[in-house]
Amino acid sequence: MDSAFDTRKFVRIQSYGCELYSKTIEDEAIACGLTKPEADVLLFFSNNPEFQSAVDVARYRGVSKAYVSKALVRLADKGYITARVDENDRRFQKIFVTDKAQGVVERLKQAQARFSELILGNLSQEDLETMASLLQKLYECVIKVYGENIGKVCDIKD
Repeated sequence: MDSAFDTRKFVRIQSYGCELYSKTIEDEAIACGLTKPEADVLLFFSNNPEFQSAVDVARYRGVSKAYVSKALVRLADKGYITARVDENDRRFQKIFVTDKAQGVVERLKQAQARFSELILGNLSQEDLETMASLLQKLYECVIKVYGENIGKVCDIKD
């Protein structure tokens, strides 16, 4: 493969980017009276309506089930989420964000937008369009390879 791909930079972008994102969300979570895990879980369900289970959060966010479980209890106590028994499999519960949470969710989404501006603010419109095109191609490649080598994938529905 061409040496244009620098694994070291990729790993640092991922590491530093995740840390910056985490700090941005945590700061806003505190301002909203939430913990970072509560904000993570609330954003996950708000940004991914195709998912409705605690297991989905743990898997796709790469956090422990205990992390998710504690956050769900606190969010339910605050009235920000509700859980209903899954009609197809009564062993599971589907989780929904309530109307009461919408103001907090909006603030957290604004924090996500600030994060994007922070890391992308110096790029030109042309750079952003090129990056979006390349990310789509990379995404499609990763989804394909993941599916072939690891298992079931859940593709993002735009």
